[in-house]
Amino acid sequence: MNDCYFVAVTLDDGSPVAIMGILEKGRGSVLPSGASWVHEGYWYRPASSEVIFEEISRAFAGKTVVSYRRIERGEIPIDRAYRNALVDDGEKLIHDMSKAREVHLDKLRRERASKMEALDIELIRALGAGKPVKDIEAKKQALRDMPTMLAPKLAACKTINELKGVTL
Repeated sequence: MNDCYFVAVTLDDGSPVAIMGILEKGRGSVLPSGASWVHEGYWYRPASSEVIFEEISRAFAGKTVVSYRRIERGEIPIDRAYRNALVDDGEKLIHDMSKAREVHLDKLRRERASKMEALDIELIRALGAGKPVKDIEAKKQALRDMPTMLAPKLAACKTINELKGVTL
C-alpha cells in the first residue's frame, strides 16, 4: 500500500499537464470521500477510478478536463525547469519542444536583463569618469541581438539537454 499515487491531468486551456498526488492513506479528523477508518485517526481509501474521478472533479471544478491517467512517480521529471512545456501523450509525459524553446528563451532573457543592468551601471560610471563607452555599448548591443542570434541554435535543439547547452 502506497501513501500517495499520481495522476496526469490534461485540461483544454493549453496549460501544461497537471500532476496530481492523491493520498491513499492518511490521518485526520475528517474522513475523505471513499475512505474508511483503519484505526483511531487513520484512514485508508483504495486507488479506485471513482476516487480518482472525484478528486479530479473537485480539484478542477469549472475547468474542462480532456484526459487523465494514473502515472508512476518515476515518470515525473525531477528537473522542473521545463515544467511548463510538459505534456501527456497518453502513454508518457514528454516535453513539447516548441514550448520548451519558449521557456528557455524566457530564461535567457531574464539572464540578459541582469547583464544589461550591470552594463548600465558600468556605462554610467564610465560616462561620469569621462572614459570611453564604445566597448560597453557594443556589449549592450550584442545582448540586444541575443534572441535573433540564438534563434537558429534554439530551433535546432531536439532535446531538453540540447536546450540547456544554449547559453548567453
